[in-house]
Amino acid sequence: MFSAPQAPGLTSLSRLKTSRYAWILAFLVLGMLVLVALGLVGIPWYQSVSGMGRVIVYNPMDRAQEVDALIPGRIVNWYVREGQTVKKGDRLALLQDIDSKFLDPQQLLRTDQMLLAYRQKRELVSARLQALEAQRDAIMQARSAALPAAQQRVEQSRQRFEQNRQSLLLSEQNLHTDQLQLKRMRLMENQGLRSRRDLELTEQSLVRSQTDLERSRQSLVVAQRDIEISRLERERLSFSLDNDLAKVAESSIKARENLAEVEAEILKLEIDRSSLSQRRQQQLVVAPRSGRVVRLLKLGEGKSVKAGDPLCSLMPVQSDPAVELMISDFDAPLVRPGQKVRLMFDGFPAIPFTAFPWSAVGTYGGVVSVVDAHDDGSGRYRVFIQPDRSPGSLPWPKPQENEARYPLRPGTQVQGWVMMDRPVPLYWEVWRRLNAFPPVPFDSKSDSGKSDSGKAEKSHTPKPVLKR
Repeated sequence: MFSAPQAPGLTSLSRLKTSRYAWILAFLVLGMLVLVALGLVGIPWYQSVSGMGRVIVYNPMDRAQEVDALIPGRIVNWYVREGQTVKKGDRLALLQDIDSKFLDPQQLLRTDQMLLAYRQKRELVSARLQALEAQRDAIMQARSAALPAAQQRVEQSRQRFEQNRQSLLLSEQNLHTDQLQLKRMRLMENQGLRSRRDLELTEQSLVRSQTDLERSRQSLVVAQRDIEISRLERERLSFSLDNDLAKVAESSIKARENLAEVEAEILKLEIDRSSLSQRRQQQLVVAPRSGRVVRLLKLGEGKSVKAGDPLCSLMPVQSDPAVELMISDFDAPLVRPGQKVRLMFDGFPAIPFTAFPWSAVGTYGGVVSVVDAHDDGSGRYRVFIQPDRSPGSLPWPKPQENEARYPLRPGTQVQGWVMMDRPVPLYWEVWRRLNAFPPVPFDSKSDSGKSDSGKAEKSHTPKPVLKR
């Protein structure tokens, strides 16, 4: 205690005294300020980026999907009810086709009959092709036999020509001999050495030789004509056989053309039959995946639908839950794949302590898997979060109703906190929140503690940028 100063005539000052409780309160306040200062400096605080989102299915093929009508039709019957579990291939609904091209109930039978008729026509055209091929082979065999025979006739005519030419030479020689003989006989008859009778016989022999010479000349001309005729006959036979082969080839081409047309008609009818059969099958709407019928979108018998109209929504059986979290562009640069996340699902009681993750109760762990490269048009970025499967992490509730008492259904609202990699002093968090600074991002150099040169570096915190 301090004593009041002694001053003459100042009686009021001597009456003022500080209470003991005031000094105790002052020391308590001072101690609390010291403790707060020490806490601001020494207490580690884990910063986080918060966001709101919902539970989704990570695999896009396992997400909720709508079963569409593949053909325009009229609903005849529903085989399922809302909330019913179905397997892949189970019947969902029956449609009646209303397309005017497929109203004939006997169209499939008539298509089969047309197919049978065209197949029989194909067999007939194939048999005709085989007959034409046999005819062509016969003509080729006849050609191979007739052309050598015609060539032999040409050779025979040439030999006959040579023979007649030799006969002509002989006749000319005989004529020349008879002429010389006639001269000698006349000379001898004038000298009286031969009779008149011998002269007449010699003249008769000369006439016979002249006649033979003329006959040989005519035979030679005839043999020459025979050669030309044989050659022309051979060419005519060759042209005739070639013409027959050309006719057979033309008939074969027409038969192949008819066969190709028949094959095209058969393929067209088979396509039409397959399309008709598929269309008949599409009248029965089946479940594309195993799952649960969520909602029937087209109700009532006689309800008409178009091709592509949704009939019902189906939630496939899935076991790959994830969280779609939306964060602001202010915090998006600080989030990267691999960061830890704490999640609180609606309907699941929890007490979150984001600054001290070890003290949180009822929250679930997650890991950032994907961060969108661009925003959704309103300055928000989507972050995909998958369950944290590290040892000691609390597993998420089962997504299927038949596997858990309290299921985690897709669409459940979620609040999440993306945790930064290292804690900061409490004073920095207070200063950051007062100034609306972003959290401290991950710094690989400060975590490693050393640079490439081996010298220790001072931990560097980037200067925050004031956004608002």
